[in-house]
Amino acid sequence: MMKTYVNKEGYEIHATEKSYRLFYEKMGFIEKKENQEENNKDITKMSVKQLKAYCDEKGITYEPDAKKNDLLSIIQEAENESDDSKNQGNASDDPLAGTGGGEE
Repeated sequence: MMKTYVNKEGYEIHATEKSYRLFYEKMGFIEKKENQEENNKDITKMSVKQLKAYCDEKGITYEPDAKKNDLLSIIQEAENESDDSKNQGNASDDPLAGTGGGEE
């Protein structure tokens, strides 16, 4: 059965689970959840109070007087760091790592 996978840049692929595990997982792709895009868009519609509650739920720190745009930036940065740390363990397994570096 084909599933949809996405990398942190938002590029989507459709592959079997076996293909994913053999190749795409090492490249940083993760399985796309059905509502993943909707969830990302929904936070922009949240109130400041809801954003602060979201931050509390996710363990994201913020200033008590933070404005909506500040909170959105903090959330995006925290989620990007989280994605980077998850993918960092696979960096040495990346089949494309070290190619095209330009150093000789």
